[in-house]
Amino acid sequence: MHRLLSLVATLLLALPVMVSCDNINIDPTNPPKLDIERSSIQISGKGGHCSLSYTVENGIKGVLPTYKSDVDWIEDVNITSGLINFTVAESDSAEVRYGRLTISYEGAVSSRSIIVEQAEMELNQFTITVDNITFNSCVVTYTPANDDILYIANIIDKEYFTSSGVSTAEAFISAEMNNYIAIANSYGRTLEELIPAANLGGKGTITRTFGSMQPGGTYVVYCYGVEVSGDSYNVTVPIHYELVTLPMPTMYDVDFSASIAYNTSYMATIAVTPKNWDGYYYIQIAPDSSLYYVEQGSAPDDFVVKGMSTAFYKKGRSYMSQGQTAEKFLSTMCYKGSREISVQLEKGQRYMVIVFAVESEDGSVPVMRSLPDLFYCNTK
Repeated sequence: MHRLLSLVATLLLALPVMVSCDNINIDPTNPPKLDIERSSIQISGKGGHCSLSYTVENGIKGVLPTYKSDVDWIEDVNITSGLINFTVAESDSAEVRYGRLTISYEGAVSSRSIIVEQAEMELNQFTITVDNITFNSCVVTYTPANDDILYIANIIDKEYFTSSGVSTAEAFISAEMNNYIAIANSYGRTLEELIPAANLGGKGTITRTFGSMQPGGTYVVYCYGVEVSGDSYNVTVPIHYELVTLPMPTMYDVDFSASIAYNTSYMATIAVTPKNWDGYYYIQIAPDSSLYYVEQGSAPDDFVVKGMSTAFYKKGRSYMSQGQTAEKFLSTMCYKGSREISVQLEKGQRYMVIVFAVESEDGSVPVMRSLPDLFYCNTK
């Protein structure tokens, strides 16, 4: 019904308005004719600048159109030759609102109306700013329009949405809050107590530094408003988010030499020697069916390099999530100096051996630090 009444009002507002032509020397058989680019305009609840073009046929030299507004939220109207400019203020209404800007021209048979349809005021908005982006960290500042609102502020790996199957904002918030409630209850606390204790959110501007992130990974920086009482919560502001993709780290110039030999049982011996690297390196074997396999003589593209880096990072993160240190992971899963490893191969396959330097920064999850060197063997 509201929309129907609004439509009727719009049609009525658009009807021509007669104006007086007293004391104007105009040919009554050919008076000025005013036309405007559009008779209506839509704008968001935030408001903003609007500009429409117009024309006048048989106009009077030096005379510009005049205007009249029936609402005070259409502001700063300025009419120049061929253009009508005005500003729509930010809405303070919980419903769509309509205003009329009537444009008249001396001697014209009728005036013209511009109907401004403005969406309802927007709920409390957040500004999210991401700074100081490195290959494994970033700094995020969350700024709400209303400092009195409680909100959750966090970051999550974009891959979560693929692995979890969560596809809507409502499902994501529900899953996250249920997880927080479970954590709180496991410590004998409520959700209301957990949020400030675990620094999950707060009020006013919040700046958080996120580290130990995946190089080259894409993350979702997000926040949403909540009201919380005990373990009960109500979402007051829809989720706001920004995507941030971290760069890969600067790669060291590291070379490796390798030889691959196998016996009649296809047990392979892979001997690797770093030429200019004293740190750890990683060895991976990829059959030609692997997503990372690169045809011999070709260079791996960025997608393949990033995939190798991601696979190594996830292996390290999984290992360290069990309470192990980065050094323990490196000494267990990686190598230093000249080394030989034995690997069982299968008959009738092509294999690629991937070798790259790795490093941990201040005990964080180790990452790829050189472009991969590739070596090949064929058991066909």
